[in-house]
Amino acid sequence: MWFVSHRYLSARVWDLSMQNTYHFRTCCNQTYSMESSNWPKHPLTKLMQVVDQAYQNQQYVLIHDKQGSVPVFFQYQKQLFDLGPHVVRQAMSMQTPEDTLEALRASLVHAWRSGQTLGISCSKSTVKFDQWATSPICPLNTVFNWTEGRKHANYFPLVKPEEQHGLDGVVNKMFMMQDSF
Repeated sequence: MWFVSHRYLSARVWDLSMQNTYHFRTCCNQTYSMESSNWPKHPLTKLMQVVDQAYQNQQYVLIHDKQGSVPVFFQYQKQLFDLGPHVVRQAMSMQTPEDTLEALRASLVHAWRSGQTLGISCSKSTVKFDQWATSPICPLNTVFNWTEGRKHANYFPLVKPEEQHGLDGVVNKMFMMQDSF
């Protein structure tokens, strides 16, 4: 799983000035400062290597992409959930925070089932993930924890009965998160 922001993540500003360089920060169940001066910088051509290495290290990746190329790249290479429009609808009172989280949860379930890397694009929106930290819909403090989020007892209750199927589509409560997620 990876996160992309053009501007903000959890209301913390990412002040990056380099162009045509993508900034990655791996994290493993820890909170890091969003100060970017010490973040490693990689060209877009190295994106898959960085994501794959983070996966091998049981880490998630935070990416600051000033050009907007990473979501397009991952839309075709992996799975993309664009959180930005949901946040905008929420700000316009056209969608509740619970509706936004439900859309994210449904995308997570699909990625778990298929074993795809899920990219969560924050676009240019301010996303306060902590508002959903302990939500019964999808407790992000558990889901974003590499170890706890992969335990069947923690993720399976988040899967709705009609989603409890394998890749064949037969609803039989045989839902399992693929190891490749």
